[in-house]
Amino acid sequence: MIHPILQPQTLSLTRDLVIGSSTREGGVSEGSYESLNLSLNTSDRLEHVRENRRRWFAALGIAEAGLGIPNQVHSGTVKVISEPGQVPECDALVTREPGLFLSVLTADCTPVLIWSKKARAVAAVHAGWRGTASGILARTLTTMQAELDCVPQDLQVYIGPGLGVDNFEVGSEFRDIFASTYLHQAHGSLRFDNTAALVAQAVKAGVSLDHIESSSHCTFADSDLFFSHRRDRGITGRMMSVIGFHEFS
Repeated sequence: MIHPILQPQTLSLTRDLVIGSSTREGGVSEGSYESLNLSLNTSDRLEHVRENRRRWFAALGIAEAGLGIPNQVHSGTVKVISEPGQVPECDALVTREPGLFLSVLTADCTPVLIWSKKARAVAAVHAGWRGTASGILARTLTTMQAELDCVPQDLQVYIGPGLGVDNFEVGSEFRDIFASTYLHQAHGSLRFDNTAALVAQAVKAGVSLDHIESSSHCTFADSDLFFSHRRDRGITGRMMSVIGFHEFS
């Protein structure tokens, strides 16, 4: 049994909206990938990952065949899709196709899930620091407004678990990339607040602050709950975040 599925707690959900982020709990993988590794692109045993994915999609109540999957490249590229499958070289997917569920894989980068109940549109964003620097969330929100008739005040944004500011140590070159608002000196080194930068992008795109929820989890610090590429030095699994509307009954 998959437990827990992380979902927004303060935002407005509907029964036909599927939304959630996995943790590392509830799977069959072993060693560095213990236990719910959902990535097929690791050195984990393929049969373990397939069983993990079977459990995950069963818990969500959807079919894996209905999944839109970005080939994540740490870019600012957003693509609108209307059918499931692999989507090359992008880090955000947008759709208003019912029964199409968008996904991102993460292990320190931040997953962002967006929806509009009125437009019945959704988006899934993979936002590491490079994506954030490229304005990936702002681009996604603009795309939803321009191409899917979404109104900013109807959009809701869930910023899922990623690398928290306390453990996001960066070099001085970040001062040339991000405003000082998102950089903090702590314990003798510079730290980057990815969540704050993403919230700012959402607000600038017209989303109300009370329509934005940020996870309090840190993937680095919460080792029992999350894989972390930085903590585990690259040999680790991946969590998955998924969003989509069921087809009308």
